[in-house]
Amino acid sequence: MAEEQVAKAEVDETDPDYIHDHPPEEATDPKVHFVLGSHKGKWGQYDERGVPFTTSNGKKLMRKDKDELELEYLNVKKKYQQYLKALEAWNQAQVDAEKALQK
Repeated sequence: MAEEQVAKAEVDETDPDYIHDHPPEEATDPKVHFVLGSHKGKWGQYDERGVPFTTSNGKKLMRKDKDELELEYLNVKKKYQQYLKALEAWNQAQVDAEKALQK
């Protein structure tokens, strides 16, 4: 336990190598969310956002299912937008850390 505290104290979060090794957690692009993982092969047709509107056998979705998928899409989209902002900040942090080393 004491070793962990010492290790944490020695970490320089402004070090370019540390920043490079700790990118933000990736998030799925909402346009492909419904064709991956547990959704793979489950849906037939998708709208322009990637949200399914038919099952894999061509049946139109019921209103309840559409609403659930829409809510899931909005949550995935929100998480993806947060990821993009974090990625931008991470990239900028790398640039800033490199510049700080050159001074």
